[in-house]
Amino acid sequence: TQYFLDVNRKVAHRHSIDARQTPTAENDGPPDAVSESLGKKTIEGVNVEGTRTTFQIPAGQFGNASPISVVTERRYSPDLDLVVMTLHIDPVAGEHIFKLVNIKQAEPPADLFVVPAGYTVEESRAPRPARPE
Repeated sequence: TQYFLDVNRKVAHRHSIDARQTPTAENDGPPDAVSESLGKKTIEGVNVEGTRTTFQIPAGQFGNASPISVVTERRYSPDLDLVVMTLHIDPVAGEHIFKLVNIKQAEPPADLFVVPAGYTVEESRAPRPARPE
């Protein structure tokens, strides 16, 4: 279950999460994208496996005189079943970095998962789309 809190209206919107809706980065880019292993390393104390996916935007597609390389690096932790870091470099859209920090693998306090007092819980009509990595 996932909750989105509307702090202005004091409403918690609840909806179920289906693991099959979780986005994967296995197929980043078009069919001609090239993927390569970056091997294993440790990030924030977590073992991860890296993959780099690269593809080219052909010359002239966006008014560009020469091809544009788009690169996505993904660091996935099989132990946590979770993407720990992504780096996306696209000269058209810029550079985007996502990284989990201060990863604590201990059991979190249960009160982190309780809707705050004074909130009304409403069932969501339609699930929100999965956020990109």
